[in-house]
Amino acid sequence: MRLCYNSLFGTIARFYKTDFAQSDINKMLIWSVDETFERVDDSNKVQYSSELYNGRIDIKKDLQEKAESIGPSAIISNVSKQCATLLSKTNIEDLKMVLCQLIAQSSNIDGDDIVLPSKGTKKIDILKDSSSFEEFLGNIIYFIFVNALTKNSKKTSLDSRNEKNIFDDDNYKSILFLAEKYKNKPVDITNLLTIEKKADFDKVFFEVSNPNILHSKAPNQFKLYCLDVDADGFNYNQLKEFIANNLNTYIFSRTELQGFIKKGKVKLIGIEALKEIKKKDGINGDELGHILLYSYLECVLKAPKIFSHFEATKNGIENTGTLHIAYLDGDIPMNQVVIGSADIEDSLINAVNKALKTASDLKTHIENSFNFVDSSLFNKSLEQGDAQKIKDIVIPNKTRRTYASTGFGIFVGYRVNVNPLDYDTPEDLAKALQDKLIDDINDSFDEIEKLIGNYGLFNRSVYLYVLPFNDPTNDKNSIIEEVTSV
Repeated sequence: MRLCYNSLFGTIARFYKTDFAQSDINKMLIWSVDETFERVDDSNKVQYSSELYNGRIDIKKDLQEKAESIGPSAIISNVSKQCATLLSKTNIEDLKMVLCQLIAQSSNIDGDDIVLPSKGTKKIDILKDSSSFEEFLGNIIYFIFVNALTKNSKKTSLDSRNEKNIFDDDNYKSILFLAEKYKNKPVDITNLLTIEKKADFDKVFFEVSNPNILHSKAPNQFKLYCLDVDADGFNYNQLKEFIANNLNTYIFSRTELQGFIKKGKVKLIGIEALKEIKKKDGINGDELGHILLYSYLECVLKAPKIFSHFEATKNGIENTGTLHIAYLDGDIPMNQVVIGSADIEDSLINAVNKALKTASDLKTHIENSFNFVDSSLFNKSLEQGDAQKIKDIVIPNKTRRTYASTGFGIFVGYRVNVNPLDYDTPEDLAKALQDKLIDDINDSFDEIEKLIGNYGLFNRSVYLYVLPFNDPTNDKNSIIEEVTSV
């Protein structure tokens, strides 16, 4: 996509009030370079501004020289006085995002070209820019005027108008779509994480490099993990300790835990958690997958729980399942509601299939209205301020015009078929288990992606975590039984 100054002027105008003509916007932009070019009804200036936008005339050389002589700081000052004041906060965020994307995707601006000269920001870094809108727009105006296709020594040359109308370009339209989709400013909610010590997670779960990458364009993760190994295979001692230490935060909401603390009953939280489990006639091995999913979403994705699978089923809202809220700090930062599902089976594909089916079923219910934020469980699980913060992320309101994006957290446990008797040392066995895990994933990857597509999640965010077991069916039950026994 080749940028011209016509397209940049036109893009800026799109975010101003509808009663502003393009010539008015152009005059205002020119005024930020030359204050003698007042916004008055002067026929010559109106004609020049219109022709400038229509691409029938180049930026005048005297304006180009004026921009170079006064530099970006003076233009930034003029932008602050007038240009920025005529935009709403929402439009400011949208316009900055669109201009950043246009420049980042342009074919006629090199990656090492300085596009924000007051900060020395290169094109390759523009998506990471955190400057104020006034500073950003002032730099962009300077960049447009100085690099206009008038004889100069600049490496970048902006044509007056491209042969193809950029406003009809599919890439341009997709950028405007992104502005609409991601215009809601994300909120960092990592302060709501309930598993406090990420280091404890790293001591238990060892990540194995995965050569396979999900092909979805949306943010995603596909991560493999192993546990400690002894002569008999995977050793579950540290896993059991980790679950026992975090069972309270899985069973209880933040407000319930705060209630115990305020009443001076911190030492009794564990006992109360076991009582809650007994009220449900205990929990079976299937709950292990949900506990591990909760742990992975909090420790790997850094997505605090809204409520766990246990809390949802205890309160009779099984059709909501596990819910977390994520803050994704990428090129386009965003928040996501993460719908969780887990399964532990002997077969890897069967486990993936069951977990994805559950997630797909939950998706339809949750995305219809996001009414979980009106449930009694939601409102009693969070302090009032935190509950409102999440509601503001999830539901459209006066300043946020779209529902939150949704992602899908999937935990899968399965049997890795390696015979410990074939290996002389735990080190040899550990390597064999990791190699077999990778082989299993390589062999199943196409089928996994096919299942993701079959359940309508191919271009959605999927966060898939895989952990092998020695004997999944028996192990998950024995682990839960031991952790929850008094």
